Amino acid sequence: MTLAGRIHGKIIELDKPVATPLEGKRVRVVLEVIEEDEQLDASAQATAWREWAERGPQGPIDDDGEPEFP
Repeated sequence: MTLAGRIHGKIIELDKPVATPLEGKRVRVVLEVIEEDEQLDASAQATAWREWAERGPQGPIDDDGEPEFP
């Protein structure tokens, strides 16, 4: 079974619920980055915006050593 989701610290938030036979079971998780330039469907995009609006940005914005704008 392959599911997509996002990592938040020690928590992995899946895009879809896990099938009932796996509920509560110990599982092996293999992480692989999904290229962000892949287009989300309209439903996934709406969900992402809603989640961002509910939580907002996390932590300070870091400029990675880039010079400041004038």
